[in-house]
Amino acid sequence: MVLPLKKIASSINQLSWVKNVNLSTNLNNKLNIEIFEYKPIGLLFYNNQLFYFSKDGKIIDKFREEINESLLIFYGNQASKEAYNLLNVINKTETINMIKEAYYINERRWDVKLHNNIVLNLSEINIEDSLKNYMKLIKKFNNSDIIKIKSIDLRDSEKAIISFK
Repeated sequence: MVLPLKKIASSINQLSWVKNVNLSTNLNNKLNIEIFEYKPIGLLFYNNQLFYFSKDGKIIDKFREEINESLLIFYGNQASKEAYNLLNVINKTETINMIKEAYYINERRWDVKLHNNIVLNLSEINIEDSLKNYMKLIKKFNNSDIIKIKSIDLRDSEKAIISFK
C-alpha cells in the first residue's frame, strides 16, 4: 500500500496555523511528519474582531479568549505588515511591557497606547528616539501627575507636547 503523501501534506497545509509540512517515509512501515507552525507576533483589530498574525503580516486565525496571550493589539491599514519592524524597535528600548496597543496612522507612523492609558505620538522616522525620550521625560513626573496625562507628542525629538485630561 502506497501512502498518498501529497494528499496528506496538502490536507495538513490547509490548517490555519500550519506554515509548512514535511512528510517522509522509509518505504517500509514508518511515516515521519514534521509540522512548522506560524508564531503570532500580535493581534490585529479588523472588522470589529481580533486576529492573530505572523511577522510577515499573514493573518493566522481568529483570536480565542481562552488562550491567554500577552500580545499587543494593532490597529490601522497595513498595521500587520509594519508591526514586526515596530516590535523590533520597541524591544530595543525595553518598553514592550508598557505598551498595550499600537495604531498605524495614515500608513506612515505609529501612536502607541500604554497600560497607564497615555497615548504616545511617535516619530515617523526615529521611533526609538521617541520611546527613549518618553522614558527620560516620565521620570520627571510623580504618579499623581502621570495619571493626569492624556497624550504626549514625541514626533519632534527636540520637544514633547503633553496634553492633559
